[in-house]
Amino acid sequence: MEEKSFSNPFDYSLSHYLQSVVKDLVARHPQHFASLDEWVAFRESFLARLRQELGMPFRSPMRSHVVEAIECEGCLRERVAFLFDRDCYVAAHVWSCPAVEGRKPGIVLSPGWPQHKWNETFNQLGLRWATEGFVVAILDHAPFGERERTDLEMTNLVGVGAAVGMPNIGLRAFEDMRALDYLASRPDVDPERIGITGLCQGGMDTWLAGALEERFKAVCPVCSATTHEAWALDFNCFGNLGDVSPYIPNLLKHGDVHHIHASIAPRPLLVQANINDNWWPLSGYRKIVNLCQEVYALYEASDRFRAFADCATHNIAPPFDGRVTEWFKKWL
Repeated sequence: MEEKSFSNPFDYSLSHYLQSVVKDLVARHPQHFASLDEWVAFRESFLARLRQELGMPFRSPMRSHVVEAIECEGCLRERVAFLFDRDCYVAAHVWSCPAVEGRKPGIVLSPGWPQHKWNETFNQLGLRWATEGFVVAILDHAPFGERERTDLEMTNLVGVGAAVGMPNIGLRAFEDMRALDYLASRPDVDPERIGITGLCQGGMDTWLAGALEERFKAVCPVCSATTHEAWALDFNCFGNLGDVSPYIPNLLKHGDVHHIHASIAPRPLLVQANINDNWWPLSGYRKIVNLCQEVYALYEASDRFRAFADCATHNIAPPFDGRVTEWFKKWL
């Protein structure tokens, strides 16, 4: 029997549909600002709506405990538990150098997915930065490191968080903010000189926490520079993220990631991208750079923003680590 062929005029792709929705939403948001007053008005409204979407917990008075302490090359690595909220704690390594006198600047280092405080590169950074006079907190983000639970894997954690209005990316940023609260409570840390850096998803925590918490005085995300628009339109065509935990719910109804980066202004912001990371489309990086350059100029603070796109490895390693070190030494 001869088969009959026919053409189908219908597009069944839900991805194509969502991409069209993304384009419509993006078209509604301002991409340029003629004056500082115009930007500040947008920023205040945008951050208020972003905070509402993230549903972060209440910041209780800080409690912390030193679980273990190890001496290494004249420095001290403390294994610390500090309060998240209620009876939940965050596990961290905290590097310091007792020989350095006075109150020191602090650094929060946020690992990526699925990294943790035992990561070799991060501990080498912690040791090096401690010898240069910083106090460095390297976190375990749930459910990794000591915070891993066999009955609470990532899918369930993200799902339950979404059900109670606490998306995972917001919870991670809140852990970073609580790390700032912890560092500020230490007698060897100057609470007015605390910065934040992070890799990949930890870089997302970095720019998100940096925008929401003005006590972070210098912000250095690494390998995390793109927008939700770019994920929808550029990355969707050849890949998918490992899970949905990096997405900010309803973000594109209010703005996008480049608006979050620009909200850090006029505080010092160093953005570093790796062109080999195809899950961070460079179209999003360019939007971040363009808007930040514009907004920092409105503040007359262009020297406080720098951006680099390198052909490198996915790590806080050369050339990224050297720039982060110099940025913190300059601004903290």
